[in-house]
Amino acid sequence: MVQFTRREFSLAALSTAALPLLSCSKKASADTLRIGVLLPTSGHESALGQECKKGADIAFDVLKPHLGVDFELVFADTESNANVGRTKTEKLINSGVHAIVGAYDSGVTSVVAQVCEQRGMPLVINIASAPQITEQGYRYVFRNFPTGPMLIRNGMSLMKDLFREKGIFPKTAAFIHVNDTYGEVMRAGIEELMPELDMPFKIIQTIAYDPKTQDLSTEVGKIKASGAELIMPATRLDDAVLMIKEILKQKLNVMGVINPGSPGMYEKEFFDQLGDKSNYWISNTAWYNPKASLSKSVLEVYNRMFPGCFFETSAAFTFEAIHIICDAVARGKSKEPKILRDMIAATYIENHVCLGGPIQFDSKGQSKNLQSASMQNLNERPTVIFPKNAREAEPIFPIPLYHGAA
Repeated sequence: MVQFTRREFSLAALSTAALPLLSCSKKASADTLRIGVLLPTSGHESALGQECKKGADIAFDVLKPHLGVDFELVFADTESNANVGRTKTEKLINSGVHAIVGAYDSGVTSVVAQVCEQRGMPLVINIASAPQITEQGYRYVFRNFPTGPMLIRNGMSLMKDLFREKGIFPKTAAFIHVNDTYGEVMRAGIEELMPELDMPFKIIQTIAYDPKTQDLSTEVGKIKASGAELIMPATRLDDAVLMIKEILKQKLNVMGVINPGSPGMYEKEFFDQLGDKSNYWISNTAWYNPKASLSKSVLEVYNRMFPGCFFETSAAFTFEAIHIICDAVARGKSKEPKILRDMIAATYIENHVCLGGPIQFDSKGQSKNLQSASMQNLNERPTVIFPKNAREAEPIFPIPLYHGAA
């Protein structure tokens, strides 16, 4: 199902095969930039897709005054399904959008990228970590998010920072992951990179599971039996909640749970479901910079529109993808796909919201200067503990439940 932002607009009627569009009272100007936004707002990734959508919903109020570009967003739901993503991409292009943002899931995004490249439609990927997406020689596809190996390198480096500061070094770890495209990328990356990362621990257990699972008791039981001192998960949201519930239920004696670059444990719904049991778990992943000058404007609008919600990775990188497209139009003074593509390729944005240096793309369309942060759940909210120059609180490690070697 396709939805619209709160800014009203109407599009000409399409054939029955086209996107179902809502007709509103205010017509879009011919000069208005139209950006299609593909997100999984239903299906098993719907909660994460809705978080992405919040980042898109704040974009106009922040970016129109900042860049002077008039734009409208056309949302399409991928339903967490690659075939649906392909169809919705074709329909968005046929409806007259000038660029596309999406699509969160690596498997869906791979298909969306193929369509956009074939149709000459600029695509800015908000979130998707499968490295092969930007290894195809595409010209119209750009990713402003770390690849799986980038997330792993950054996440493991942050783990070592934590261990060194606390003077505590786990010797064994278990890696548990969803078996979708993203999870398999993380598994392959860890297997490849562990020998060169000089980590203090050895991975003694690797466990895969279906992201739609409703029960992780067997998987957590295997971790308990292994005696691993540290758990490294690559999760989505619902399964992250299931995993922590089982860890607590089975009373695992671990120093902590630290993901090397995944969603789940920093999401608002994670805290809503677990309450004070959500505290102490750590997420190492791409994040926003709370001290960036643009972040002040972003947070003011976000907190006004979504009081009580957390501004986090899904929202931040979706907002930033739209920022990149609007910046390209502002510089190129054109919405024509080839010119817009060239302007995106030449992007250099210093004042942006996500951690890292200026936004720049390499020759493959991959953003070059991204950094990760380490967030520990403290007082029932994700709190930056590394890097130190963005620290919001002192880290707690091991977790209070840990009682030493058995």
